[in-house]
Amino acid sequence: MATPEERELVEEAKEIFLRLLEDPRDGGALRDKTAFLARGKSEQIAWNRVSRVWNARNGIQRPQRLFLLPFLLLLSAGLFAAFFADDLRTRLIADAASSFAPEAVLLASGDRAHLDAGSALIDDTEKSERRVALLDGAVFVQPAPDATRPFVVTAGPLTARAIGTAFEVTKSGDDVTLAVLEGIVEARIGTRAERLGPGDRLRWGSKSGRVLDKVELGSIAAWREDRLLADRLGLAEALSIIDRRLPGRIVLIGEGSASISGTFDLTQPLAALRAMASVEGAQVFAAPPIVTVVVVP
Repeated sequence: MATPEERELVEEAKEIFLRLLEDPRDGGALRDKTAFLARGKSEQIAWNRVSRVWNARNGIQRPQRLFLLPFLLLLSAGLFAAFFADDLRTRLIADAASSFAPEAVLLASGDRAHLDAGSALIDDTEKSERRVALLDGAVFVQPAPDATRPFVVTAGPLTARAIGTAFEVTKSGDDVTLAVLEGIVEARIGTRAERLGPGDRLRWGSKSGRVLDKVELGSIAAWREDRLLADRLGLAEALSIIDRRLPGRIVLIGEGSASISGTFDLTQPLAALRAMASVEGAQVFAAPPIVTVVVVP
């Protein structure tokens, strides 16, 4: 887990990095970069971390010829500002983050968590409590029973607390979802708390409000097996799952009204995207690795 000092260095490196993306010829930013790297090894590690996150998220390999670098930076700057700034910020402060496929991570508590593709979390485990904060994406946890240290997952306004159970938490923008596979989970949004059991799903969004319903157990965190078992998902919610698996960003133009149910192969994200869009009669215009546009008539 990154220390406060390491996070401060990463933030400083990120600020210079973003200035150079906006204008690679910015003399002040170039001087700041030189001075930052000259301070020592910790600063160089922080800079390399920022660079790796950016390259991994956008599928960019180190150019073989140096004269290509200014062109790539100029091409990337506007797209970065429009689509990727928040994503980079999230990944820089995260203790664990996945790329285009699910990953299992070992937490400070000794428990394992499964991150869906394109997901990130902060591990805030303390002596009295096992706690992680989901920043984006989805996480599935099945913590070992521990009567003295409950396991807590936070995501936006949602707090899910359990001792020995299995559940999935999803966060996409302001929308959060909790789905329980095993055991009992205490869910709290604001001052309202309730106990959820197997098959219970609690969803909250700034537009949709609170929705409590039931789902098939097999649909919970099916992404661990590269499947999406959609159970009455809205189009935007369904696309957010595919978005985590495609380079670039999915942009939705219009609002879908139909709910999506069915099984989709997440190893073929673009094909799954087209199948989902067809439910709404939407058109898909793909231009990877930059952007994929879905237009709802």
